[in-house]
Order: sequence, then C-alpha cells, then structure tokens
Amino acid sequence: MDRESVLAEAAHLISKDRNESYGGKENLRRIATGWSLIAKTEITSEQVCLMMAWLKIARLCHASHQDSFVDALGYLALGYECSSDVE
Repeated sequence: MDRESVLAEAAHLISKDRNESYGGKENLRRIATGWSLIAKTEITSEQVCLMMAWLKIARLCHASHQDSFVDALGYLALGYECSSDVE
C-alpha cells in the first residue's frame, strides 16, 4: 500500500468503521476515565491517543504488521483532533 492509501485507510477506520463500532471520541473519554482511575492521575483523551499510538509503534518494533501502521496513524489523527478541541 502506498502512503496515500495508508492515510486513506486510517481516515476511513477512524471516521467510519471504528467510529461506528466503538463510539469515536466518546470511547476515548471512557478510556481516559478508566485509565485515570487505574493510574490515580488524570489522563486526557489526547493522551489516550498518544499512548495507543505508542502501543502500536512498540508492536512494530517487534514485527511489522500493516494494520499497526494504519492504527498508529489513526490514533495520531484522533490525538490531533482531541488536542484541537482544547484550544
């Protein structure tokens, strides 16, 4: 897959498939709430996106899987959107 296709796939997943299956930004807020309770410190939706992108990157350090690249891009795009919500 070329770079445009990878970006298009990530955009499709975060805008359609995953958004419809998991609830988009609301799901990120649920994750942030749960992780905040576990970590005993506030975690934002933006930080959830960064941590999930890092999880995908860490997996790529072990083995290269196309879906991990796509998912990492999607989480980074969502993180950008969440950071824009704050400003």
